[in-house]
Parts: sequence; C-alpha cells; structure tokens
Amino acid sequence: MNLLSICGLLIAATSLILIIILLIYGKTKLHKIWGLFNIAVFIWGVGCFLAGKATTISSASFAWALACIGGYFIAAFCYHTICVFCGLKRKKSIITIYSFAILFLLLTVFKTDLVLNNWKILFSSIYYNQATPIYVLIYLEWISVVLLTNYELFKFLRTTRSIVHTQALYLFIGLVIGFIGGGPTLFPAFGINIYPFTNFGVAIYVIIGTYAILRYRLMNINVAIARGAIFGLVYSLVLGIPFGLAGWGQNFLISTFGYKWFWIPMGSLLLFATLGPFIYMFLQHKALNKILAEEKRAHNLLLQASQGMVQIRNLKKLIGLIVHFISKALKNNNVQVFLIGPDPNQYTLRASRFGFGNIFSLSSESPLVRYLNRIKQPLVFEEFKLFSQSSKDSLAQNFKNIELQMSDLKASVIVPCLVEDSLLGLLTLGDKKSRRMYTQDDLNVLSTLANQAALAIQNAQFFEEVKKTQEQLFQAEKMATLGTMADGLSHQINNRFNALSLIAGDTVDTIKMLDKNSLSSELQSTLSNVQNALKRIEENVKMGGEIVKGLLKYSRPGQEGYDLVSFDKVINSAIEMAQYKVKLSEIDIIKDYDENLPEIKINLPQMQEVFFNLIDNAYFAMKQRKEEL
Repeated sequence: MNLLSICGLLIAATSLILIIILLIYGKTKLHKIWGLFNIAVFIWGVGCFLAGKATTISSASFAWALACIGGYFIAAFCYHTICVFCGLKRKKSIITIYSFAILFLLLTVFKTDLVLNNWKILFSSIYYNQATPIYVLIYLEWISVVLLTNYELFKFLRTTRSIVHTQALYLFIGLVIGFIGGGPTLFPAFGINIYPFTNFGVAIYVIIGTYAILRYRLMNINVAIARGAIFGLVYSLVLGIPFGLAGWGQNFLISTFGYKWFWIPMGSLLLFATLGPFIYMFLQHKALNKILAEEKRAHNLLLQASQGMVQIRNLKKLIGLIVHFISKALKNNNVQVFLIGPDPNQYTLRASRFGFGNIFSLSSESPLVRYLNRIKQPLVFEEFKLFSQSSKDSLAQNFKNIELQMSDLKASVIVPCLVEDSLLGLLTLGDKKSRRMYTQDDLNVLSTLANQAALAIQNAQFFEEVKKTQEQLFQAEKMATLGTMADGLSHQINNRFNALSLIAGDTVDTIKMLDKNSLSSELQSTLSNVQNALKRIEENVKMGGEIVKGLLKYSRPGQEGYDLVSFDKVINSAIEMAQYKVKLSEIDIIKDYDENLPEIKINLPQMQEVFFNLIDNAYFAMKQRKEEL
C-alpha cells in the first residue's frame, strides 16, 4: 500500500466519522449541506485509496473516475455551504455550479475516454492519466469555483465580528489547507510530477471545517494553530529520529554495534516516546503564555477590579468604574449596566460607555430577562442565534424576541449580575474592537466580575439607604419613631443573639467531648483554633446582648410590667409621641369616648406604640389620598 492509498483511507475514514457526527448533531440547513460535502469528500477518499492500489488500467480508470466525481461535488457543496454560512443570495451561481458538476459526472461515467485517457505508471506504483482537453476544462472550472468560494468567504471575514468572525476564519484556513492539499494531487496528469503527499491536507480541511460549523464556542485560532504546530513538530521528532536511525543510519549502526544495532533505534523510540508528552506540554505552555499574554493581562485587571469593588460606597462611582474597567480591559464597545429599580419591575440603564443601544429599560417579564433568570449564565448573541435556529416551533417566537432585544441593546454578550440566584442587574457588552470573539475564559472572568459587582452594588445601595436613614434620624421629628421601633427590633435581635450563643456553646461542648488522642497534631491544632474562635463568638454575643438590654431600657424608660392606667392617658401620650412625626396642625383629632372610663391594667409603652402606629398610618393614608385627588 503506497502513500496515496494510505492518504485516501485516512480521508475516507475521517469524513465517514464526521458524516455520522453531522447526522446526529446537525439540525440546520448549513449542517445538512456540509454533510453532503463530507459525503463528496468520502467518495474522493475512496477513489484515491483505490487509485493507489490499482494494478490495471481498468481499475485505475474506475478509481480516478470515482475520485473525480467526488472532487466535482466537493467544490459545488463547498460553495453552497459558504453561501448559506455568509447569508449570500447566489441562487443562479449555485444552480450553474451544480449543473457543471452534474454534466462532468455524466461525461466521466458515460464518456470516460474523453476525460481520462493515455495512462502511464508514475512514482513506480500509481497509474495516472494524461490530461485531455475536457480534463483541462474541468480542472479550470474546479479551480474557478474554489477561488470564488475563498473570495466570498474572505469578503465576509472582513466585515464580521465575534464568534462568526472566528468561525469564518477557521473555515477560510481550512479551505486554504484543503484545496492547496487536494489540488496538487492531480498535477501529474499535467506533466508536473509531484508525489501527491499534500492530499493529507484534505483530511485536515474537513476536520477544521466541521469543527467550525458544529461548534458554538471555538478555541482561539492562534491557540489552535500553535497547538497543532507544536504537536506536529514534537511528534515528528519523536517518530522521525528513531526511524531515521533505523533507515538512513542502519549501515553505520551495523558496523558499530553489530547484530545488536536495532536496540539503538528501539531505545531512542522508547526514550522519545516517554519524553514527548513532557516536551509537548512545556512548549505548549511557553507558546500559549506568549500568545495569550494580552488576554491574561486583561483578565487579571478585571479580577483585581472585582476584588476592590466592595470597598466603594458610592453607587454612581461604582457603576461608572465597572463600565470603565470592562471597556479598558477587553477593548470593547458599548458597555452598559442595567439595575433593577427604582421600579421593582424594571431594569433601568444606569451607566454606559462608548454609546447606547436603543433600549433604556427592560421589564422583569421581558423574554430576555426571564431567559437570563432561567439560565443564570452569560448569553452570547451569535451563539444564541445558532442555537435558536434548531429550536422547536413553540420556542421559536420567544427566541426571536430575545434576538431582537439583544440586537436593540447592541449587545454581543449579556452577563447577569446575580445575588443568591436573584437577578440584580445586567452587564451588556458590544463587540471587541479587535473583532475577536469572547472566549470561554472571557465569559468566566466576566461572570466572576458580575457577581462581585452585584454584591458591591448591593452594599453600596445598603450604605446609601443607611446614609439616608442616618440623615433622617438626625431630624428631631424622627427620633420618636426610632424609640417606637427599638422595642420590637431589640426583641428580634436578642433572639438571634440567643440562638448564636446556643449554637456556639453546643459546638464547644461537642469539641470538648471528642477523643483528640486519635487525631493528628495538625487536626488537634485546627480544633483548638476553632474552639477559641467559638469562645470569642460567645463573648461577643454576650456583649451584643448587653447592648440590646440598653436599647430595651431606652424604648421603655421607667415602665416594665403592667400597671393600672387610664385610657385617656394612653391616647394623650400617643398623640404626644406622634407630634414629632405627624403635623398635627394639618389634621383634626376627635376623641369620641368617655373620658371617665375605669383604669385598665396594661403595659403603657406597648399600648402607646399601638395607638402611635394607628395615628401615623392614618395620617399617611390621608396624605396619599389628598395627592391622588
């Protein structure tokens, strides 16, 4: 079996595997056409395999006819695929190219001598025909289709961004490798006697193209090329040196080591096979560090920014820094932050950098927000478009609405900001200025940043609310309200302190009961540290309890337990408290009860709080009604 047969067998096996994968996972029109393309490549591979094994002119004629038929449709299906992938309206061109492919197929099957004739053996083992005028015409048409396909894809490549740009780049590189590899296989028919070793490029081409079409999240093309090149270099040396010693150095080894000469190439093969993976990993690490240096720098910048966010208390400044750091690190356009509020059912645009989309608020019931609430992970626009193409009819309209909203936002990526699975806000990012796609590492870092940002935003909102509350508490009319709230809050806080004290005490008792003799010294030390920490918790809980007691005394000064008090005194004391919060001059208070009612046994502060809340709520309701009217 010569190299052409081995190459044909590899192409056939590879394309057959990819056909099966496309049958299983392919759902779109693009996948189906590329599946037909793989069938054409399979036919080419089988033809090359048989051509390499042919021992007669008739068997060689059949084999090369089969290979040529596969070649005709490789070009046609590839052009059709690129038209669909790029969204090109080229119906007439597609029909014309398919018509030529069918015409050439008929000529090859029924008028074989017009296409394949004048056979001779080249390279000591392969039958090749000499090009006839029809053969030349077919080859020129094939080259024209190939060049047109590459031209259309190259034009599309210059205008796209993000993941589609990367997919197009993979396809373009695959096309170049494939057609440069497959085209020269037929050069000997034109008197250019180059051995068809380049035919291996067809297998590489089919693998790259199928990977680009099926995968949503692609590897960085520079990384893919670097890994492939390093793998090829390392294992060429790993296999090449031992076989070189066995082949070209055989005579020298025999003269030097005698009948034991074969142990030298065998030993070198074992040595290099052992060292090969380590050499590969070392070189790959060095290469990727250099290729991804800029990306890693950007990620480190974002991670450092996320760690420092929680220290920022000013909400407006915090949101501004978020969009600044993202746009600076990733060099992208149109970074926006949407946060829930002030309407609890709306996500409002709060900050933007390098332009706006066409949406300034999103309803919590919008398809996009509901979808992000469900998936709770970054949403990539181009990936979502590919995914939605294979969706069921019942979901198609919903996905279409999400696409439209992302398009209006001018968002390539939307990252949810989550706090305990609750959607606090959205980060929307436009395309990178470099037109590169967002890698998986980018999305991971952005998810971390978004979640840290959500916590920082929540903290900033909390501090702003606390600040407002403090300003209000400094007003005299709010001081009475603080006193009425203290009793209930103190009780709740005291309950929590008691629970913490019980938990800490029970845990300390459990640790004391452990048999520490069977534990390692390191674990004993750790348990001792935990025990000390729990004791400190108990001490702090006790201190907190004392503070709560002081608060309780403040809220109920001089009154503990139940006393006989007149009802009129309760009402008057509640009105006296209310005057610090409610403008009594704006309302009329009518006492419609007998002032000589008998005294009742009550807790005066708590009863005061009841009537104070009644007066306060009534005042607020009247004010609201007045504004509405």
